[in-house]
Amino acid sequence: MSGHRTPPAGLGFWGRVLYAIERKLARIGKHLGKVYGIYHLRSNGVQVGEKVAVYGAVHVNNYGTMTIGDHSSLFGPLYFEVGPGAELHIGSRVAIGQMVNIAAGQSVILEDETLIGPMSQIRDADHAFDNTERVSVATYPGQSAPIVIKRGAWLGANVHVLKGVTIGAGAVIGAGSVVTKDIPDMAVAAGVPAKVIRFRKRPPERGESE
Repeated sequence: MSGHRTPPAGLGFWGRVLYAIERKLARIGKHLGKVYGIYHLRSNGVQVGEKVAVYGAVHVNNYGTMTIGDHSSLFGPLYFEVGPGAELHIGSRVAIGQMVNIAAGQSVILEDETLIGPMSQIRDADHAFDNTERVSVATYPGQSAPIVIKRGAWLGANVHVLKGVTIGAGAVIGAGSVVTKDIPDMAVAAGVPAKVIRFRKRPPERGESE
């Protein structure tokens, strides 16, 4: 379907002219927004690959190393935090939905072709709280462990991924899940905490029968 839109019925000549100007300005504004998004990332020390698309606001606090691979798409508003000496790597052809918050205190890696649903939280650090001599959790030291989301995995909306988790290649995580433990390749998992429900059928290799 073409991106061209027909002016609303009933517009006179000048109405059609103003409508065309408005549409043109909207397209220019959208393009400038994408350009500014890339500029904002790079001005915050983010290494940005080729043909990365940014739609909407992206908030970055980068005190470590943050990279974004080729052909990835970011749908703002988004929030990225990378601590001193930490790493956040977003692979190629990755799509990240609106209101996602990713925080790397040590290492968060999203491999190529991962899909991160809107409102998801990926955080590799939290507070220790096992010492019962301390009442206030705020007085406990932070602790972190790397997160890896492998190639082609899909996180539904509002998924929370906690520290030390690896989500396998091609895995699917249901909306609203909290992932506290590793999920195998090609698994479908959901729940609080997330548990494996079943496994996806492996597509046949070339020359195989279904």
